[in-house]
Amino acid sequence: MALLGYNLFQRIQAEKADSLFGENKDFVSDKPSLKNLPAIEPMKIEHALILEEIAGLSARDAKASKPWYPPYPPDLASHWPQEMDFTVEYAKKKNDFTPHPSDMPVSVWLHQLPSENWALYFAKQSPMPDLVPQNRSLVLSLVKKFGSRVVTDRQFRDHDESGKLLYFWPSRKNFITIVYCSTIVNEEFLRRYLEKYPSSL
Repeated sequence: MALLGYNLFQRIQAEKADSLFGENKDFVSDKPSLKNLPAIEPMKIEHALILEEIAGLSARDAKASKPWYPPYPPDLASHWPQEMDFTVEYAKKKNDFTPHPSDMPVSVWLHQLPSENWALYFAKQSPMPDLVPQNRSLVLSLVKKFGSRVVTDRQFRDHDESGKLLYFWPSRKNFITIVYCSTIVNEEFLRRYLEKYPSSL
């Protein structure tokens, strides 16, 4: 009975993932409208990111862009909205040489977008949609963390759990990505950023 219940749960999760990612879905047709989008109201970097230590790793190299349009070819430039980007890396301090897999850097990317629909759109596509296979459900999975639905992206993760593992989700007009480089995933980063940016999924 327990196995049947687990299999049913897995099937429901797979159906949810298929409805979110959609195998062979037209990449252009489901894009939100670009008409009458409001201008981005730039956040201050100290409000956008958590610039304090998390799980023993210190925030460093925090950066913020100005509102900009992605530099796509001229024939595609009008297909994308304005955005503002924030990035930060969490790592051990330079004078701390204690080797441990969980000490590998963790990166956070935040994209501020002009509408909630565009943030949700990128959650369906991944932060790097051009690299995702046509059947996105092969690498993208919908999971629950701390009571919230987020997406995992394993396209850069190897079978031995080396490589990069991405978690991402939309939160109103923001799109958040956490990148783990370690085989050990410290979920404190997920917890802190989900508290700050509750998932809209």
